[in-house]
Formats: sequence, structure tokens, C-alpha cells
Amino acid sequence: MNISITGNLGAGKSSICRHLEQAGYSIISAGSIFRQIAEERGISVAELNEQVGKDMSESGVSPIDALLDERTARINEEQDGIAFDARLAWAFAKGSYKVFVCVDIDEAARRIYSDASRAQSESYESVAACREKLLLRQHLESERFQTLYHLDYYDLDNYDLVIDSTHVEPEAVADRILKSSTAARGAHLVLVNPQTLSPAPASQEAADGGSCEVRVIIRGDTWLVTGGWDKVLAAKESGEPFIEVRILPSTDPDDRSLLHVSGAK
Repeated sequence: MNISITGNLGAGKSSICRHLEQAGYSIISAGSIFRQIAEERGISVAELNEQVGKDMSESGVSPIDALLDERTARINEEQDGIAFDARLAWAFAKGSYKVFVCVDIDEAARRIYSDASRAQSESYESVAACREKLLLRQHLESERFQTLYHLDYYDLDNYDLVIDSTHVEPEAVADRILKSSTAARGAHLVLVNPQTLSPAPASQEAADGGSCEVRVIIRGDTWLVTGGWDKVLAAKESGEPFIEVRILPSTDPDDRSLLHVSGAK
């Protein structure tokens, strides 16, 4: 079985994939396929990047991008035990276990700002400035994927597993992905660290402590519990890394959340 990993910027996808590699998966990223295409053409990655910019098709997807998508699909069909680390691999690796890793925007900004390995390519004046640029990048990406691929990248119903990495180490996230990929095959599972969750204000929706499941709504960047708060409190107190939740579709016309569910499933 193959796994496709995507998610929010700063969610720790590459670190998670390193742990999946230790578990026996071969990691294939969009970058590695891109480098392979450049090698085959006898040019540098920089030269191939220039070619992508020049060869945009009418749809906006360059022939190189289309080739990368085709390679992803073919590798998925021909090989097993692959973990794809790429933004859109889930859309082309049919039948793979599709994982979206989410993270609180403040934690994402802190991680990226403090990541020394990014210093040469990314520079931010502060964590707050990094946060604003991340939000902009995510909105632009969302629009680009909608325009070029007609994909709603942030509709969490697209994925088999949605998992929160905000307060959890990458190894624990990877371990849960491996367990869920076999135990919950074919199910739509949302796992959130209890520390990420807050009770919904009474003015929005009352948190029903007696609910048999934990229900949440996403308002902006906040996950608000509308049912099952007693279970969240118990999980917080016991230090559980994840609790299963059900995300309710937003009914707020002014909601600007990128993360959402369509309610199709």
C-alpha cells in the first residue's frame, strides 16, 4: 500500500516522512521527481525551472508539471510501499492512503521562523511576519489549485486521514498514520491533539457534554468543540496524543477558514 502525505505549510510533513522511511517506506517527493526529469534532459534543476515558466499551457499547467503528475500516477500504479511527500500527490496517486497533516498557524509560523535550514531561501522579520506570509501563501495556493486543477485542496473530505501535528512529535504522527492506514482503511478519520481544541462559545453553539462523539466546527484557525467536551477534558488530563473528532460543515457565511468539510461524505 502507498501513502500520500500533504497538509498545511509548516505541518512537519518532511519530518513525518523520515519516520515513515525508517518504518520501511520509500519516500518520493515532487522535488525528487523534478530532479529526475532534469537529469534525463541533461539540464540543471534551475534550467528546468526556467523552462516551466516559459512553457505554460493555456490551462496554466506546464508540460513539465503535467509530466510530474503523470510520473506520480505511474509510480503509484507500479510500486508498493511508497510514501509520496507532495502537495497534490493525493489527487494523482489513486488508491493511496491519503493523509492531510494540519497544524495551528501560530505553531507553523514559529517552526518555519526558527528553522535554520530555511535561512538561505526564506527570511522573515518576525514570527508575526512569517504568520502573515504563510496565510497569504496558503490562500494563493488554494486559488491556484482551484484554477489549474479544479481541486479544493483544503476540503478535508478529500482525505482518508486528517491528523493534527500541533502539539505532537513527528514520530508519534507517523506511528499513528501507519496504524490508521491498516486499521481504518476506507474510513474518513480526523485525529486532533486535545490541547488544540477549545469549547465553542455559547453564542455560537453550546458544547454538549453528553454527546457520544466529539463534534467540532472550524472558525478561522480555531477548532471549537460543540459536542463531547467531557471527552476532550478527559483526554487532556490523561495526556492522550489524539482524539477522534467529527468536523461539522460551517453554516457561517462570513467564515473565512481554509480548512473545511463539504459534508459530501
